[in-house]
Amino acid sequence: ELSKLTTLSEGLLQLAHTGNGIAKTKLELDSLITIAISRVLKGAEQKQILIVPDKSKKLAVRGEETSLIEALVTVLDNAVKYSPDKTEVKIKTGKSKEFAQIEVIDQGIGIKASELPYIFERFYRADSSRKRSETEGYGLGLSIAQKIVDEHDGSLRVKSKMNKGTTFIVT
Repeated sequence: ELSKLTTLSEGLLQLAHTGNGIAKTKLELDSLITIAISRVLKGAEQKQILIVPDKSKKLAVRGEETSLIEALVTVLDNAVKYSPDKTEVKIKTGKSKEFAQIEVIDQGIGIKASELPYIFERFYRADSSRKRSETEGYGLGLSIAQKIVDEHDGSLRVKSKMNKGTTFIVT
């Protein structure tokens, strides 16, 4: 219980500290993705989920490395958590106008269309995620990820179909 409370407290503190301005530097997108994958790999391996990054073009972004990695880890971790065993999570990269874009595509349980407007709210967990006893969390991850992406003048969007999968698009 102490560990769970610590995780909750750290998430709330991070939300409180966002918006204080960040120092942006030039970063290689491939490197950020590689680090994020390494942080969710253990959970993916336990479920025999293969994470498949595309052979991206050499894209650079301006941002704060630690927070961008954390946002990517959140999206990847959700993709792994809500995907059935022995499936794939694909990562596609590219450009949308002058911005880098990352798509994380899973084959998971999906999110109801009626719940999509709320998934970035603090403490919100979709009905489908609440029913799955093996998924832990407080509903802060996507809220934090969105704040991080917002601070980088980007956007975090989602497309989902029930029992088909979800795609998170980070621009």
